[in-house]
Amino acid sequence: MAEVDITAAQLPGGLSWRISWSGSGTFYVYLDGFLYVTTTRTFYDIPVESGAVLAVQVFDSISDTPDRCYPSQFVFFWERSPTAKSYRIDEYVDSEWVVRHRIRDADQWMYHYRTRALEDEQSHRCRVVAIGPDGVEGAPKDFTIPLVRRPSRPDQTVTYDAETRMLTGA
Repeated sequence: MAEVDITAAQLPGGLSWRISWSGSGTFYVYLDGFLYVTTTRTFYDIPVESGAVLAVQVFDSISDTPDRCYPSQFVFFWERSPTAKSYRIDEYVDSEWVVRHRIRDADQWMYHYRTRALEDEQSHRCRVVAIGPDGVEGAPKDFTIPLVRRPSRPDQTVTYDAETRMLTGA
């Protein structure tokens, strides 16, 4: 496994994490247990939404296996539509579809989207809608995301009283 040094960097367009490591050769960058990118560079910039928690692992061998992760976000992928000029990503919230993001077609074969940090122990629904040059919407591609992750850390405050030498949790 490569030595990884993670630093935060504000890049144009929003908050991103710059992940850097040492070594040479081919590197395999995993986010939340899934292969995110294969690269020969010794850094990669990853856009991160406020409040998101990512598990990042970098390996210098394809045979290395990432740790099991329980992410709060979900990444879904879809193939390019030959007639699309853009894509709209919607999330089903409180019985209605809410627009979360729009992506212009860039002649890529595959596209992906990372959701916001999703609530635990719930099933979430998202969809991708291809938009044609005349604004006509294609058939949506639906994604159902049953989310179960490790429990969140308890919201607890601990104080120490030097006089009594007591720890108090609240």
